[in-house]
Amino acid sequence: MSRRKNVKLSQVFLKDKNIIDKIIGSLDIKKNEVWVEIGGGEGAITFPMLQKEAKLIVFEKDRLLSENLMKEAIKRSFHDRILLLGDFLKFSFQNFAKFYGLEKIRLVGNIPYHITGMILRRIIENHSKIYVAYLMMQKEVAKRLIAKPGTKEYGALTVLTRAFFNVDVLFDIKPGSFNPHPKVISSFVKLSPYTENPYLDEHFREFENIVKLAFSSRRKKLKNTLFSTLNLSMPEYENKRAEELEVEDYLKILGRVSGV
Repeated sequence: MSRRKNVKLSQVFLKDKNIIDKIIGSLDIKKNEVWVEIGGGEGAITFPMLQKEAKLIVFEKDRLLSENLMKEAIKRSFHDRILLLGDFLKFSFQNFAKFYGLEKIRLVGNIPYHITGMILRRIIENHSKIYVAYLMMQKEVAKRLIAKPGTKEYGALTVLTRAFFNVDVLFDIKPGSFNPHPKVISSFVKLSPYTENPYLDEHFREFENIVKLAFSSRRKKLKNTLFSTLNLSMPEYENKRAEELEVEDYLKILGRVSGV
């Protein structure tokens, strides 16, 4: 299935069999288990998963790649175990339950570098509909997800992700494992949702706005950014900067904003 790489879609294809085996081993696939793959590409993860007898809903935005995946699936007699869809960012999570009988989904994917933030936001926003997510991403992004307060990597993405998911960086992947070789190291990351929190789900937009507003001016104290905008007084936090607060602190601020 050789083809020209689409630079605009940040296409880099995994080729290292050892890494592919390592990824498949991490997934612990059960027979007839339904998985959603983001970015099927040339099938490096797709076909090993099908060989493990998984059922796959594969999002592949590139039309030619999608056609090639289906041709290969037919050739290997996997056509009845795979459904190909288009752009993951345009698909409603509600439709998984409506059309495919899936209340929650298992996600795996090699996220295109240029839309990593957008995909993570969709996953965070729809955390209650996810069993688990295994994602390949730039190591620099993975470091942000596990960053500790007070570090330069700790930011809005850290807080938003960790409010809903436990994050484990399973292993790194060198550029030579891909074709073409990216200029960065990648990491394979596992996101495991916490126990559902109906209150946080109900106030997700408020929580997101609070966190983004807090980090909009990292160098300023929160009394001059977040609290002045919200017209709210919380003396224990006002002389601190955004990166000094734990996730739990932002949840307390949400509680005050929403009147709980």
